[in-house]
Amino acid sequence: MAKINCEDRNPRNKVDLSNIKKIAAKTLKSLKKGRAEVNIVFVTNPEIRAMNRRYLGADRATDVLAFDGVCEGVSGMRNFLGDIVISTDQVLKNAKEFGTEFRGETALCVIHGILHLLGYRDGTRGEKGVMRKMEGELLEKVGKLA
Repeated sequence: MAKINCEDRNPRNKVDLSNIKKIAAKTLKSLKKGRAEVNIVFVTNPEIRAMNRRYLGADRATDVLAFDGVCEGVSGMRNFLGDIVISTDQVLKNAKEFGTEFRGETALCVIHGILHLLGYRDGTRGEKGVMRKMEGELLEKVGKLA
């Protein structure tokens, strides 16, 4: 069974962490990674902007960042995929812009982050197309939770 660790550090836009754990676990199971471990942290726009600037050189807020947990040779870390950081400020902004629900947009960010941890990229049009298709399929599978 997947191990999902969650923390909500944004006092304004709260998420249901037990639901997030279910979404992440079901997504991982659908991707045949049901024994994986993932950390998911919900933050503010200023916090994710600082991370984006520090680690990716982009001085702007974003909705989701993923940091893989590759620790070669570290015992007990084989199933650890990495950390997902989501700005619930940005998720709320996206939901308003796209006319979607906050919960669904949050689920999409969790799925997007997991796909990045599994090696999927969205830097080119082709990669983005593959990733969007997978996100849609996975969102349908976890739809009742989102």
